[in-house]
Amino acid sequence: MARGKEHKARVPGDLQHRLAQQRRDEVSTILYTSGTTGAPKGVMTSNDQFIFAAEALVGSGLFARDDAHLLFLPFSHAFAQVIKVAWFGSGLQMIYAESWDRLVDNAGETGPTVLSGVPRVYEKAFSKAVADGLAEKGLPGTLFRVAMREVEKYAEAKEKGQSYSSFALELARTLVFPEMKEALSKRFGGRIRTFVSGGAPLEQKIAIFFDLLGFDILEGYGLTETIGLTSANLPGQNKPGTVGRPLPGVEVKIAGDGEVLERGRQVMRGYLGMPEATSEAIDAEGWFHTGDIGELDIDGYLRITDRKKDLIKTSGGKYIAPQAIEGALRP
Repeated sequence: MARGKEHKARVPGDLQHRLAQQRRDEVSTILYTSGTTGAPKGVMTSNDQFIFAAEALVGSGLFARDDAHLLFLPFSHAFAQVIKVAWFGSGLQMIYAESWDRLVDNAGETGPTVLSGVPRVYEKAFSKAVADGLAEKGLPGTLFRVAMREVEKYAEAKEKGQSYSSFALELARTLVFPEMKEALSKRFGGRIRTFVSGGAPLEQKIAIFFDLLGFDILEGYGLTETIGLTSANLPGQNKPGTVGRPLPGVEVKIAGDGEVLERGRQVMRGYLGMPEATSEAIDAEGWFHTGDIGELDIDGYLRITDRKKDLIKTSGGKYIAPQAIEGALRP
């Protein structure tokens, strides 16, 4: 701060001059893809993409000024860049984790209200909660095992689009879930109310488990090429098993082969030094081809079901997604 004051006194008007030179459509950051389908590509990210991200996340109510957000991802990750601009856009308190291994300890020390992470974070929390419950003896252990069977039945019904209720589930809601929620909340500092998941698919059973405990666990979807933002579940509008509705200003459509296409301010300028790859990814009408297979339900929620490269094309010209069949056959 002292250096900034000294610079401002020595070069008055420098900041205003630099700001006046900025344009929305200028490239401000190059983020590299993970390279899972080839060599990493430099994604040219514009000022306007970051402005869009801040407007979308703060305007949708996902993040608010009175939030305290715990971040452990590096800023080379698109998801972390999104959180950064939401921080700037809302003025929330940002907490930086010391490391992945210290994430839960840091949460306990700082008491965040929001945690954004990849599914592995929530898988570990789920596994720990289940292990602790199964270790209980006597009546508490019996009630826990009954509750987990009810979670399984509830999740199976939800996956089929059906409703489920039972006396045992209501018993679990009254006697088991409140204690589990309190224990999990304490592990994360006692103030946590919202978990945000992205970067990979979150197992629906885990999403439903958090939902039954009374937490908002909000799954979203986006790629590095779209500043990590396409759609997101929002507080009070959460539908586990989906990645939410497209955010305001994002157009999404499903191509004939099931590929998710999107268009809007969230789409990159292109790949650095790779015009051919850019043309393959963004067509003449401005649609970005995600390479993901998905569907939009009757309420407009997006569900990602497969990767396009995993599809099998039959001799009749139709595409088949083998994942569901493989999952059913796997012992």
